[in-house]
Amino acid sequence: MGLVRTRFACLTAISFVALLGFTETGKCDVYTTDNFDGALDFESPLTLPAGAAAAAGLPSGGIFSLNYTGTDRYDQTKVNALGNALQVYNNFIPDGGSVTVTLYTPFGNFPFSSNGLPSSSSEPTLVVWNKDAVGFDFTMSDTIKSIIGNITLTLNVSAPIPNPQTTPPSGTSYNGVLEDVTLTAKFGRFGTEVIEATTIPHFTVVPEPSTMALLGLGASVVGVCLLPRRQRVCC
Repeated sequence: MGLVRTRFACLTAISFVALLGFTETGKCDVYTTDNFDGALDFESPLTLPAGAAAAAGLPSGGIFSLNYTGTDRYDQTKVNALGNALQVYNNFIPDGGSVTVTLYTPFGNFPFSSNGLPSSSSEPTLVVWNKDAVGFDFTMSDTIKSIIGNITLTLNVSAPIPNPQTTPPSGTSYNGVLEDVTLTAKFGRFGTEVIEATTIPHFTVVPEPSTMALLGLGASVVGVCLLPRRQRVCC
C-alpha cells in the first residue's frame, strides 16, 4: 500500500510540474528573443570631413569597419501563423516586439532602440522566413558626445522583398537576409556624410530562462521519484 501511495504521490508531482511547464510554455514561448550581430560592408569609400577626421586623429577619407550587435523580441505564435514565405511582419512592435542595435564606431558606441523613437523615425518591421527572424526595416537615430562635439547617426536599414539571399535559416544559429544600410552622420560643425553599406545579420536564438528552469525542475522531480526508495529524500 505504501508503494502505491509513493507512486501516486510521484505521479501527482510529475503531472503538476508538467502542467506548470505547459502553462508556462504557453506564456513564455509566445515571445522569442534573438541576438544578432554583424559588420557593415561599405559599397563606396567611407569619407570623413577633414576637420572631424583630424580632430579625432583619423585619416581623412580612410575606411574603417563598423560592427554591430543587437537583440530582437517578437511574438512567435504570430510569426508561425505567417507560414514559411519570405515576408514582412508589420505589427511585431504593437504585438510586444522590440529591436535594439548598438553600432560600434571610432567615435563611440551608438545604441539604437525601437523604444522612444523620434517622430522622424519609422516604426520597425521584422522580416521573417521559415518562422524565423531574418532581417529588419527601420530608421533610428542616436546622438552621442565625442571629442569633436555632438555626433548624430541616423541608421536606415531595409531588407527588400524579394531578397537576393537564397539560403533559408535553420537551427538556433543562422544567417539572415541581405540588408541595405544607409548611415547618415552629422559631425556637428564639420558637416554631414551619407554612407551606404550592406550587411547580413547572424542570428542566435536565446532560450527563455523561465521555461528552461521549469524543464530542469521537471527533470529533477522525475529523477528523484525514479530513485530506489532507500535513496529518496522526497516523494
